[in-house]
Amino acid sequence: ATGALPRQQLWATCLAGVLGGWGFSLFFGCGLVDSLIAAAVSLLMILMIQRLSPKEGNPLILNFAVSLAAEFLILLAGRLGVAGNVDCITISVVMLLISGLGATNGLRDLVHLDTLSGLINIVASVTGAIGIALGIALPILIVHGGGGGAVSGLNNSIVIQLLAGTAACVGFAFLFRVRGVKVVYCGFGAALSWGAYLLVYHFYPTVFGATIAASMVCGFYAQIMARVNKAPATIFSTICLLLLIPGSSLYYTVYGVVTRNTALSSSKGIDLGMICFGIVLGFLVVEVANRFLWRHPR
Repeated sequence: ATGALPRQQLWATCLAGVLGGWGFSLFFGCGLVDSLIAAAVSLLMILMIQRLSPKEGNPLILNFAVSLAAEFLILLAGRLGVAGNVDCITISVVMLLISGLGATNGLRDLVHLDTLSGLINIVASVTGAIGIALGIALPILIVHGGGGGAVSGLNNSIVIQLLAGTAACVGFAFLFRVRGVKVVYCGFGAALSWGAYLLVYHFYPTVFGATIAASMVCGFYAQIMARVNKAPATIFSTICLLLLIPGSSLYYTVYGVVTRNTALSSSKGIDLGMICFGIVLGFLVVEVANRFLWRHPR
């Protein structure tokens, strides 16, 4: 959808990427210094992506190279005593590489019986995630770094979660070259989806149930915005979905495997699978409703 848009200036792309990485660092509970490191590493990642993506279209190789360089820098900052929580910084910046676009498009195509296109999109999304995992794992093996202590969570303040998460998603909207009032709609939808997650989790404290509810809110909101703006629903669903993407679970699954922490890798691996399945299930409900409830014969 963005292919027909004018090419974005490099400074605007870098600024959008920095806003995304910085916003996620606050969302995941990084301190001031760590959030600045996350912003700096995000800038490097965006520059690498801009340089490498025209030459390398394989998401496995591209994500591996970018996440490898980023993780080495983060672990180095931790070894020098500059970074206080390398886990939090890593989780924040890898969100720049984890995109729900391929999976969202793949699910949509499968529901529409466009099987080949759906499988290609889903496989591309999975291979990209594998590239991130491998890029994170190798520096940890070499440097023997990582948190090693308590698992990082989210910011303790719900208000900061909502504000920082919205800022990160606005950055991603600019990164995807969304323009005009659609950026505001994307930011509001991200906050709305995460608010739904927090509300459901408060009364029904399971990640799976909260993810299903939030992804349904995200999906229905995207359908409404698509009709209001006469634009593809994917524009809104991709951005609004970002706060639900299991970047933390992916990181700790990899870290548990590398450090032979079976309990950690198993626990976070299950969370990773349940979150992904919850997102798929929530979007599937929206697609079914869209087919049978919202569409009327002319």
